[in-house]
Amino acid sequence: MPASLRPQLWWIWPVAVGAVLALQLWFPDSGTGVLHDTYSPTAEGQKAYYRLVEEYSAITYRNTQPLVRILPQNNLEPTLCILGPERWPTTQEWNAILDWVESGGELLFAFRGFEEQTIPRLNIRYTPRTGSAPPDDSLPPETDLLLSKNVAWWTDGKLLAPHSEVLVKYDGATQAVAGAWGDGRYVVCATSLVFSNQLLTYGDNPILALRLLERTSHLEGVTFDESLNTTGTPKAAGLLFDRELRPLTMQLILIILLYGWWNFRRFGPLLKPAVGGRHNIVDHTDTLGAAYWRSRDGSAAVR
Repeated sequence: MPASLRPQLWWIWPVAVGAVLALQLWFPDSGTGVLHDTYSPTAEGQKAYYRLVEEYSAITYRNTQPLVRILPQNNLEPTLCILGPERWPTTQEWNAILDWVESGGELLFAFRGFEEQTIPRLNIRYTPRTGSAPPDDSLPPETDLLLSKNVAWWTDGKLLAPHSEVLVKYDGATQAVAGAWGDGRYVVCATSLVFSNQLLTYGDNPILALRLLERTSHLEGVTFDESLNTTGTPKAAGLLFDRELRPLTMQLILIILLYGWWNFRRFGPLLKPAVGGRHNIVDHTDTLGAAYWRSRDGSAAVR
């Protein structure tokens, strides 16, 4: 690099090192890689609903830890929201969730997708709609959760829950149910779109979305689970910035920056050459000839 450019670029290295050191102390929240999580500001994202619940709940936060590890320790707030997860919970995860509800937890769960699913032990089945014709979005939902009819409901399926209380119906199909399980309660919805950013901008939909949560929660503390979205999204380089590997990644970046800075601009005075300069072969012959001349024995060179 030309020497004239170095004084103009030297400040880049200390700024980059300082930024990496700052990121060791604070790292911005990043999404899970899906468009319908509580980080996403897109139309089907749920960031607006997360902010809405924050206004009414004493404590609101996101969980990214595995449910099978954190639920038995009872380290979550009283209400757990799992809204349209990218990955369907395993049998082990469902057992952990329902055991937690049975011991007094509160669950708000919303289905998503076009595959038939069943919640074990609760006897609740989700059936996606059939046919290519879209549902009639002009129909208002049937519900006693609020008096206003200025609400919309978008769904891709229906629920079959014979042992649960029906909260919302749409076009004759069951859309949301509630019930008790042990010492806890649950609310299950056939769609997560009712919690989306786009639907929360329509009429009294924010009230409806909040009333669904209130049927199972006293809003003392709400946890939005993102672990099923995180583990359901394929990641490559993103793994390096997960909570567990992030400190090691930042330290490796810091070492690389320091190495680049060290080679880009010298620290301290120049060192003396470790090996002396090379001599011309003529210097050797001149020195040898002078030695023969001083010894008065020039004929030795031809003997």
